[in-house]
Amino acid sequence: MNYSRLQKWLSSFLIFSLLFLQTFQIPFLGSTQAEAKVNADIVSFIVDDAIYSGAVKSKIFQYAQDVQAYLPNTRVVIFPVQKTANPFAVASINEKLFYEGDGEGLSRLVGTILIGEVPLPVVHKDDKAFMSIYPYVDFDNKSFVYDQIKKSYEYTTKTLTNEKPEVWHSVIRPNTGDESKNKDELVTFFNKTHDFYNKQGLFSAENILNPPRIFYMDAFHDQESSNPDSWKSYLLYLENIEDIAYHRFNKYLAQIFQNAAPNMNDTVMTPAIQALLDANSSSTLDTSKSPDITTKDIIEKSAKQFFEVLSSKYMGDILRYVNNTGRYNDGTNVLVDTTPVVIAKKDLFMRTSLKDSNTLFESIIDNLVKTQLAEPLKIATEYTVETKKTGSLNEASNTTRTYKNYFFGQEASQISDMSQCSIVRGNTSNSGVIVEANRGYNINNIQSDVTFLSNNPSASVCLSANTSKTMSYW
Repeated sequence: MNYSRLQKWLSSFLIFSLLFLQTFQIPFLGSTQAEAKVNADIVSFIVDDAIYSGAVKSKIFQYAQDVQAYLPNTRVVIFPVQKTANPFAVASINEKLFYEGDGEGLSRLVGTILIGEVPLPVVHKDDKAFMSIYPYVDFDNKSFVYDQIKKSYEYTTKTLTNEKPEVWHSVIRPNTGDESKNKDELVTFFNKTHDFYNKQGLFSAENILNPPRIFYMDAFHDQESSNPDSWKSYLLYLENIEDIAYHRFNKYLAQIFQNAAPNMNDTVMTPAIQALLDANSSSTLDTSKSPDITTKDIIEKSAKQFFEVLSSKYMGDILRYVNNTGRYNDGTNVLVDTTPVVIAKKDLFMRTSLKDSNTLFESIIDNLVKTQLAEPLKIATEYTVETKKTGSLNEASNTTRTYKNYFFGQEASQISDMSQCSIVRGNTSNSGVIVEANRGYNINNIQSDVTFLSNNPSASVCLSANTSKTMSYW
């Protein structure tokens, strides 16, 4: 019997549709839809049918309603699939929703969520095979095309100008190794998610002192995006963390960082450093000739913290990924902790603790010496001179004169601290400096001091031979 091309095509379509519906059991009438929207975005739930029953099924429906309420103008459709289903058929579901919608007005797939042990495609590229969700989210100018003969996805041979997926995706898949426990984990997760969307339970205003945070860890890509020179600088940062904590910046420490990572010289360049190079007619950074005061910027820019070992673009991508969840931010900041930042914080805590511990220990020793070990300050406060004189009639007379001792203009009896016995003033706390408080160093005082001493009744003693040596009198 001969059949027309139309009959053959219609027969093939009906057979495929029958198998397709038996495999996927698509509940078109039972699809979760909060309300009829003429123009709507679509989010597909691809669910492992082995768990799609009982409490898990009701929680998935609840989650679908939460998603529809949270995402504006969005419908959710749910498709149970078997673990043995052909990934090409799963990809076809999403592709149809992307191009044709769900038949309810103008609609288009914008995201897909895989729940449970949904089969994933195996893709081939560069003689390597690996699992990837890419065929489920990539439809325009596909990177991987399904080969009906090989029954696998092969990387396209055509040149792609914009290789990226068209829809977002999420995977909710417990991995306890026990199907019963997996179901319990899903119920717990969906309950927690429901509380989050409705700001209740643990997420109610009275229970949340701080917004929720997430810990993001991707060891593979962390290592992939690291810079070898930055890693060397980080190790040097740890080795010299005490000197850096105490601001012991000098040309020798700067040279250590420069020798370890010479390729990073461009990253530490500042106007001050460039001026130093220009003054020495040099085009390369040679810290051995640098004044110590100029090495602070060089060392601080060369000493990399752990998060600086990774590329800034990669760290920015992590923030973008977390921010796009719409969940972990407070309106201003992305509330995420990453491995590189956590390690950097621990290093900084160690650096601060090291300095604070040393400072505390020094203060304890100083106090111990001052209160228990040190003896009272012994200085001469005054001395008495007694003069005996015999008159013409052999009459003796005694004259007593007391001379008080002074330290830099302060009476010795008032001295209570060793620092008062010196003209050195100031301290190094709070970035302070120590100076020699010597009036004689101020040339603006010379003439006024000479005039003052010249008018003194004892000027002949102070200014003997008309020599004005005022410095020794203050």
